[in-house]
Amino acid sequence: MSGSPGAPQEDLVEAALLLLMRVQDDSVVVRSETLARWSERSPAHAEALAEARAEWALVGQATPPPLTRLERVALARQSAWASAMDHPVPAGLGFCGLLALALVLLASPDVEGPVSSQVASTPAASSGQVMPAQAGDAVRYRTGRGEQRYIALPEGSSLWLNWNSEVLVAELENEVHVDVLLGDALFSVSEGTGRQLVVHAGETLAYAPQTQFAVHSHSPQDAFFQVKEGVVTLIGAAAKPVRLAAAEQAYFENGAGSAPRPASPVSIAAWRDGKLIFDQRPLIEVLYELAHYTEQPLRVGEVIDGGDRVSATFNLADADLALLELADQYRLEVYHPGAEAAVVRSISGPRL
Repeated sequence: MSGSPGAPQEDLVEAALLLLMRVQDDSVVVRSETLARWSERSPAHAEALAEARAEWALVGQATPPPLTRLERVALARQSAWASAMDHPVPAGLGFCGLLALALVLLASPDVEGPVSSQVASTPAASSGQVMPAQAGDAVRYRTGRGEQRYIALPEGSSLWLNWNSEVLVAELENEVHVDVLLGDALFSVSEGTGRQLVVHAGETLAYAPQTQFAVHSHSPQDAFFQVKEGVVTLIGAAAKPVRLAAAEQAYFENGAGSAPRPASPVSIAAWRDGKLIFDQRPLIEVLYELAHYTEQPLRVGEVIDGGDRVSATFNLADADLALLELADQYRLEVYHPGAEAAVVRSISGPRL
């Protein structure tokens, strides 16, 4: 077999299968970057990885695809939701109602230009924003680099959007659904008004009456939750409900959540004051968060010691300088493989 013309490609497929096995226990961000680096080595590597993924899926080992928004809404109405919330499940819409919501979400209009952080500092400053006019309408909100935005939600709560963030807001009967598509959102949930706020991030649902909590998401598979006040209940597609109290945080990946761990109250949504405060956060998480603010698009490559804990305070506007400081401290390099984005990764070779 080794002398046949197809042997090199077969060897690559076998290597790709081994790689898939090796990265299954990695976080979703590390796994995706490792597989991306493999695919970029050559067209043959990319083809081999595609074949390996197909074989992996056939034996039921592949990571399941992220939930659709329709599935997310349906998940909120399952019995696990009722038991977690300690109240009856709201009357279901039925398949037609859920399908209609999904179509609205997928075809939602964009809101005209984001409001800068200097202008949108109070609720009154956002009076020009477009909100859903009737049940079933949905609105997409975006911010760019250097911009923050205040949004008053239909059921009385509010949220702040950080730089380079995007959310989708939809009204559904007696519920308001907010899908954090990208970036950071800080929610302030008011006392019960008869309408329920449901927050989607990654593959996770959050229910939080009369609370204040922050959400960060950088992919359709994961989300990071931090609670400033009150208690937040999180329900993932592949996990039991997780309750976070004030000054606690949890990371969800593919619908499965980590155990609650302490969070520094001053670090939660510090971006509202133009700061990034990291308190014993893993290096890989810090790099992904910094990539949200750098002037040039940045992606995170292979980081050998990504679990190293970082405690530091940076200005949002100085993300590029912060990246250089971390690169010097943790033997990282920033290189430019093409015109689209720079890459930060560990320097090859032994440590000095």
